[in-house]
This record gives sequence, C-alpha cells and structure tokens, in this order.
Amino acid sequence: MTRVTAPRQVVVSDIPCLRLTHTFVYRFLVTDLYSRKIVGWHVSRDLSHHAAVIALQRAIDTLGD
Repeated sequence: MTRVTAPRQVVVSDIPCLRLTHTFVYRFLVTDLYSRKIVGWHVSRDLSHHAAVIALQRAIDTLGD
C-alpha cells in the first residue's frame, strides 16, 4: 500500500445527490486526499460527463502545476 505523504499526490471524487423541493441536483466534488480539501466542484441537474470535466478542470486550476 502506498502512503499519501503530501498534498497534490492523490485526488478522489464523489458525486452526492442533493434533494431540493421538487428536483435533485448532483454535486461533483474533487478532493485532495491528504488535506481533505475540496479542490474542484460543480453542481448539475444531471449526471453528464460535462459536469465531471468542469469539476476536474477546477481542481486542476486550483492545484496548479
């Protein structure tokens, strides 16, 4: 098993569903595993891959080079 010893080594993602009054939305989250900080996110009304790409791009922008 490889240990995560610093930020920016591993990111994980999750897509929790949030129920609103008359509909659902999906939160696409990208989290740095070491710091547990959300580094990318996007909220969408559907599970399209476009929303996942937006969240990933935000994570890349946040984490930098």
